[in-house]
Amino acid sequence: MATAGQSPESRDSFKAELEGLVAEFEHASEALPPDEHTLRQWTQRARGLYSRVDASGESGRNKLLQRIKAFRMRVWIMRTDRRRYREQREELRLTSDNTWRHVPAQLAQRKRHKLSQAIEAAWPQPDLISESAGTPSVASLDARSPIPANPLAEVEGNDLPVPVRVAEREIPYSDEVTTRSEFRKFRRERLPALPTQALASRSTRLDPIIAIAGRLARAGSFDEAREITCQWLRKKHFKVAKPFPDNFELEGPIKGHRAMAVGLQGIWAMQAETADTTMDGRRWRVELVLVDAQPTPAVGVTLTAISPANQPAPGPSVPALVSQLIDGIGLLDTEAGELLSARPIQVNTPEALQRLLHSLQSPKRHRPAIVLSTYNKGDRRATLLDPDGLAKRLRGIAKVYVLSREMIWALTDALSKRFAVAGASVRLFRPGFTPDDDPSLHPAWGPDTLTAQGLDLAGLSALFEREAADASLRALEQEDVIPPFDRVREKVLRMQIEEARRQAAPTGAGDELSAVRVKALQAALDDETKLREMYEEDNDTQRQDLQRLRDERDGLRAREYHLEDRIDALQKRLRELEENRVPTFPDTWDNLEEWCEQYLGNCVALTAKAIRAARDSMFENVPFCYEVLLFLTGTYVPSRRGTLEGGGERLEAEKTRLGIDISPVGRAAETHRSKETYSTTYKGARVNLDMHVKGPNDRDPRKGFRLYFGWHEESQRVIVGWFPSHLDNAMT
Repeated sequence: MATAGQSPESRDSFKAELEGLVAEFEHASEALPPDEHTLRQWTQRARGLYSRVDASGESGRNKLLQRIKAFRMRVWIMRTDRRRYREQREELRLTSDNTWRHVPAQLAQRKRHKLSQAIEAAWPQPDLISESAGTPSVASLDARSPIPANPLAEVEGNDLPVPVRVAEREIPYSDEVTTRSEFRKFRRERLPALPTQALASRSTRLDPIIAIAGRLARAGSFDEAREITCQWLRKKHFKVAKPFPDNFELEGPIKGHRAMAVGLQGIWAMQAETADTTMDGRRWRVELVLVDAQPTPAVGVTLTAISPANQPAPGPSVPALVSQLIDGIGLLDTEAGELLSARPIQVNTPEALQRLLHSLQSPKRHRPAIVLSTYNKGDRRATLLDPDGLAKRLRGIAKVYVLSREMIWALTDALSKRFAVAGASVRLFRPGFTPDDDPSLHPAWGPDTLTAQGLDLAGLSALFEREAADASLRALEQEDVIPPFDRVREKVLRMQIEEARRQAAPTGAGDELSAVRVKALQAALDDETKLREMYEEDNDTQRQDLQRLRDERDGLRAREYHLEDRIDALQKRLRELEENRVPTFPDTWDNLEEWCEQYLGNCVALTAKAIRAARDSMFENVPFCYEVLLFLTGTYVPSRRGTLEGGGERLEAEKTRLGIDISPVGRAAETHRSKETYSTTYKGARVNLDMHVKGPNDRDPRKGFRLYFGWHEESQRVIVGWFPSHLDNAMT
């Protein structure tokens, strides 16, 4: 029994030992479930600590004993979770049959399909679209009537009437077009023409912020979407009449607030400008265009900042109109075949994980995915960021996923530890992701990373919003399927001119009022055309700057890969000089990635496919596998590069020592039946696994050894695509 003088120190040491045990438990079980041996060790250590505390006779020890019991219960629950996870492992793993092929790094530069083609391609996959109340699945919609390639073409011609309905009460127009009272009266009664915009000055800068294009999730929701838009305008203090007219122009009660809408046959467009309350001279412009197409209406929403040229660039923002459309009707990303969501998606079942993995690796995904992990914070589960607040802030321009504990393990198992999301962390998966990417392209943040980068949680959320907003602007690169607001307005003006001319024809050129009508409308059209040409010129300049930046980014990435290789080589050499020790060859696959990073340097790269194959194998001599990998790094690759001391003699001696042989795989790498199996991807390029290392030639998977690899000419390294079991070939 401890003495009185020893009790405080003993109590503190017991607490410190328990806290260390809990911390070790948390860290070791974050990304993957611990093995049975480790679980038994934790249980034994907890039992020993319990006995020592109970025998110490310390006052107040019961509270500490209860904490030890609670820890033992957590270990028991972990053992149960691990058993259930291993039973479901085959169901959770993403197999090669449903893995997307790699997408080149130039995903953003690929030619966009028309919206109708994207729908045709995306909708045969109804399992990717979640059902909601009142929302039909994509499979239930008829995609045989796509949006016309040019919706405005359907209203071309001089014989069509003006497709507008005059409101019962029109708001008077300004005097910008004409000062003649007769024309103003005629305009209020018959033609809801829009006022002439003052041409923007060259000192004004337009900054596109976000762009969203897709389909509404319910058929026949064209009028409902217009009503939601008008409700949003009313919240912005615009007095929109009930029922609202197809065409209107409104001045808000706040200086700088203005809104207008125009309608054609099956097309309705709205533009609203509001003044920035924090930056003098800046205006925010929201534009929405609806096309009443089949099977569901199409919609496009853009947000643009109009600022004086000397002001700083605005930060990202998403109009509340987007989330109101998502909540009220639902928006479908037709390219990716997914519903946009302003709420976090819980990934707590194998089916939800499969949908997540499918979405992450889809070549059609062009929105970022933000994946949060749950972790234990005291007695409750927590996440690094508030998922509800983050999803509400992003308003559908990026998806937010929350992983449960078992799904954290499953994600790591499917994508390897390189892309683990575990503990208090969050990872950003950019479009074009594959498991063979460099992890730095899809970064993760935890408390230590945030501290190192000088970020807080608010700054991290803003970073995600900026990333999603920039990615959304790729919608502007799509072919012109949904016409922008200015083109719809221009069409309305042209049709009004034609209507005025038809009305003037019976009375001839002497009808002064008709001449004034035509002249005023033509002036409005000319100003609108000049304004659009200037904006298009600015957009062309911005697109060129964007392309230049992307080219520079690609060049920097190539340089980054080269420097990483050099750094790996120097770090490996430095470790060898400092440690001067022989590498260890573990007997488990638990730390395979860490071992490879430590010893393989820039000579050998293991793909995620190879890592999964190793962990699933029954090969018994695991240390032999590590030794073969080290042989490839230290002997085979230098031999291929021509830098091996001793040349071919040393290569043959090492092969003899290990009892291995290296040879081509033969026809299996070229046969159509097995060509896909004998290939992998590495940094955007397809690598054929046309070589293999042959060890013990035994068909028993516990004893036979094969390692399949390809030579990556650009980086001069071995790419391991499968080991240590046999791959099927034409004979098998």
